[in-house]
Amino acid sequence: MREWIVVLNQTEARVLGRKQAQDPLRFEWKLINPIGRTRNRELRHDHPGAKRMRIKGSMISHACQTENTPHDDAKLAFMQKVAEALNGEHAKKSFDSVTIFCDAHLAGLLAKSLEARLRREVRWIHKNLSKLSDREIESRLESA
Repeated sequence: MREWIVVLNQTEARVLGRKQAQDPLRFEWKLINPIGRTRNRELRHDHPGAKRMRIKGSMISHACQTENTPHDDAKLAFMQKVAEALNGEHAKKSFDSVTIFCDAHLAGLLAKSLEARLRREVRWIHKNLSKLSDREIESRLESA
């Protein structure tokens, strides 16, 4: 049995693996989102629909604006990138089971992009453990 543990937040996805339940976790790979902590105002420059007009003292947005902030769009794009990587590895049968540690909001975004068969096999744990070491994650996994 090959088990993968994915520790996910808005800036990185770290994948740890082990062959047997008693084996220690080993680093597999990592995806980085370089704009995960970038502020909205830094992402919002010179794109269509970002113009505003001042009419009689009030600000009016043009009709092209979306409900999502640029930061939300960047987060969604990163979750799609993570899902694409996991879907590909699942198709190659790189793992038999997968546990994903992330907050509930990210879990929802990621689940939308996972293939249905993989989505049913995922064990979701809604905790952000991204700041913990591999050894600390292993101890949390045993108690979960």
